[in-house]
Amino acid sequence: MKTRRRLSTLAFGIVFMWLALALSSTNLAVAAPNMEEGKPDVVNIKVDNEGLPPGSFGLVLALNSGTDTTSQTNFDTEVANLINSTVGGGTTLKLDDYCIVHLVLWSGKKIDRDGWFLYKATTAGATLGWSRRTEQEGRRIYGHKRVAVLLVHMQIAAGTFVDINYKVAINQKTPQPFKNLMTLIGALSPKGGGVGKPLTIHMWGGKLIEVERLPSDMVVSGSVAVANEQTKEFTRTYDNEGRYRWDVSIGLPVKTFKELEFKSEGGRVTTAAKTRQNAYGFLNIFPVPVDTKGDAVLTIPHGIVGVPLASKPLHHPFAEIGTGVFKAPIKFNVFAGVIFHRERVPRTLAEGSIATPGQLDADLRTRWVRKFAWGINIPISQIKDAIK
Repeated sequence: MKTRRRLSTLAFGIVFMWLALALSSTNLAVAAPNMEEGKPDVVNIKVDNEGLPPGSFGLVLALNSGTDTTSQTNFDTEVANLINSTVGGGTTLKLDDYCIVHLVLWSGKKIDRDGWFLYKATTAGATLGWSRRTEQEGRRIYGHKRVAVLLVHMQIAAGTFVDINYKVAINQKTPQPFKNLMTLIGALSPKGGGVGKPLTIHMWGGKLIEVERLPSDMVVSGSVAVANEQTKEFTRTYDNEGRYRWDVSIGLPVKTFKELEFKSEGGRVTTAAKTRQNAYGFLNIFPVPVDTKGDAVLTIPHGIVGVPLASKPLHHPFAEIGTGVFKAPIKFNVFAGVIFHRERVPRTLAEGSIATPGQLDADLRTRWVRKFAWGINIPISQIKDAIK
């Protein structure tokens, strides 16, 4: 029995020592692989392909992305056909690839309006089937290394002299869980001078980009220089970061607990109950990869280990289960589990016994007391938003 207890104590000690080191030092984040943020990779794309491929693109040409399910589906079908017959021609694109689409509608020699869209190849067959992505306002790519960009300018007045250029800057960044861990611790210049070739009615350009460094931000920026007109610029940033099996958060137990302390005062043993209610640093371990930037990240049932954000954190480790609900108007995350309290109690002496401080210290032994606790689990992002 004693051997089993010692092994359990050793196992918990190793886990919580790792967590305590993670919470108290940024070295863990710095040492993580592929996390250096440096100069961006830049890919240039020129819009110089004349005309659109054969097909029906009435909704696309009107930039009518739909206000109901039917019209949205019809619009997405036209965009899918456009992707497959332009940048996705042949076998360029594959299942699960993403495609950033920028549609620009002109009125004569001036730009009227534009729209940004993000699609993912979700079905395979004779041609790929593409579905529109709406996460984070259509800016979220889940850690994929193959991202196509399709740029279409429509209804340009014939005879317009224009130069249309885009660039995609890929900026590597720190993974979100490491950002949360560290929080817990402590445009493109126009080319040419408005001299280009006369355009037909529609123009497009596109390219498949191999993203080597993840996670990263993909900044798509474009510049349209028209003779005798003010230059028009576009910019949109896409968050290309995958899902993770872990994240950190702050836990607030609902109930306080009393820690018993033994002292020698006036030659006699005395006791004092010290009330504690500590905030905890939590390591959330998920059974499947989750989007750590999503609002519902802590709602999936998952395991949690933690230590108090106070002195001697390894004296009060925590192991529990967490879950939550994120459906308006109900939004909360909770945890429940066991706190392991390390106490120093006398072997033979009792309250009122005669003993010097040295005698009491020699008589003290360590024991672990288990107590049930529950409370609120708060994501780091929520705390950051609250203090802005």
